[in-house]
This record gives sequence, C-alpha cells and structure tokens, in this order.
Amino acid sequence: MSEHAGLAHALDTRVRLAAIEFAYERARIVQGIWAAVALIGCLLFALLAIQALAVALLWPLIGPWALAALAGLWLMLAALMAAIVHDRRQHRAPAFTQLGAVLRADLNGLAAVWSGRRP
Repeated sequence: MSEHAGLAHALDTRVRLAAIEFAYERARIVQGIWAAVALIGCLLFALLAIQALAVALLWPLIGPWALAALAGLWLMLAALMAAIVHDRRQHRAPAFTQLGAVLRADLNGLAAVWSGRRP
C-alpha cells in the first residue's frame, strides 16, 4: 500500500507544481498584455501626430490625395502585419509540451502499478 501512496504523492506533487507553473505563466502573460496595450497606445498617439504633420506638409502640394496616400500606406502596413501574425501562429510551438509528457508518464506509471497489483 505504501508504494501506491508514494506514487500518488509524487503525482500530486507534480500536479501542484504544474498548477504553480500555470499560474506563474498566466500572470506573466497578463503583465505582458498590459505592457503591450500601453506601448500600442503610446505608439498610436505618436503615429497620429506624425500623420497630422505629414498631411499638413503635403496638403498644399497634392490636397486630398495626401490623405489617400497615407491611408494606402497604412493599409499596406496592416496587411503586412496581418501576414506576419498569421505566419507566427502557424509555426508556434505548443505550450507546456515537456510538462504534459512528464505528467502523462507519471499517470501511466501509476496506472501500471495499480493494474499489476489487482488480483
């Protein structure tokens, strides 16, 4: 019976460690998201000011086409960024693959011991 208890304790410890790791990763991801939101907000205000300056400088030369030209540049940049994001999502590694393998091995070991002890 002590072998079962030892394996169950080992599995419980691994599950607790996984829960701690998941909580840490979640907190890190949330913090990263908030930092990215703040960065994007600051960049958007800066880009708005740059675009207003560019329109003000180009308006006497080409009039409303200044707005159209800058809008076209922004659309091309958005399409490029969408392609980059799509490519990265296609080639990302699954999260926690090593932890999942360790937990599966522990569970298989525990199941093997329990099935071997049954009459």
